[in-house]
Amino acid sequence: MQRTPLEDLVLQAKLLNPWHKVANFLSRALNPPRASAVGSAVDVLNDLGALDDAESLTPMGKVLAELPIEPVIGRLVLLGAVLGALDPILTIAASMGHRDPFVNPPTKRQQADEVRSVMAGGCYSDHLLVIKAYEKWQEAKREGTEATFVRDNFLHRGTLHMIEGLRGQFRRHLEDLGLTEFNQYNVFSSSEPMVRAVLTAGLDRNVMKMAKMLESGGYRSSTSQTQRKRVRTGFKTIQDGRVFIHPSSVNSEKNFPSNWFVYYEKVGVARGRRQGVELTLPPLCGAMATTE
Repeated sequence: MQRTPLEDLVLQAKLLNPWHKVANFLSRALNPPRASAVGSAVDVLNDLGALDDAESLTPMGKVLAELPIEPVIGRLVLLGAVLGALDPILTIAASMGHRDPFVNPPTKRQQADEVRSVMAGGCYSDHLLVIKAYEKWQEAKREGTEATFVRDNFLHRGTLHMIEGLRGQFRRHLEDLGLTEFNQYNVFSSSEPMVRAVLTAGLDRNVMKMAKMLESGGYRSSTSQTQRKRVRTGFKTIQDGRVFIHPSSVNSEKNFPSNWFVYYEKVGVARGRRQGVELTLPPLCGAMATTE
């Protein structure tokens, strides 16, 4: 239980025992999670609108508890349906629940980066890039050119099929809950601004701001042994002192049209963490970032 994602566990605990505090209920388990970890999960769910201040399930919380999806992703999917951009959000949600469909061969990294940049088309978003790659892959399958398409665009066929399967699962769960019975859940699916708006609303608690930072480890002048600091574009989040865009991002080494971002997650890398991010102000951006 200590390694179970606690947000989902807390939702299930509230379904089983809605009258007691979650920490007290889970403390009876054979291997209970730390009380501080449970408290953090409750705070997250409160921010998501799944729990109220009394730790009671809200209407959204009851729906999220029925979805076999991480609550943050589940909320994003619900917003996609309500705001009429379900199909592209399903693609993003499925990729968040699995992995990046792009591959980066060590001997062809520059070529792979160029292909991703061309496909992104100036969208400033790793999330929107996944949508474009998935839709183009679907078109290639219909035309019988799937093998050539995935090879030429450095895509992993197995990952794309996994995303396709997860999309179908998510949709079926929404259908079981009666959330796709109205006819407007895809009315804005072709609207990029609406897709960005849904991402921003779904990831609103994960905000970060771009900032110029001084970094040591620069160069030494020919006349001095003093090591000079270099200016590097970084980002600040509520939780972290600083984060940087990961080299694998479509936004690596780019200038951005806004200083504000939201991100999905932070994953440890060699020197820090990696993040999927979206700008919170139009035009929105997306990136992979690291923190040191």
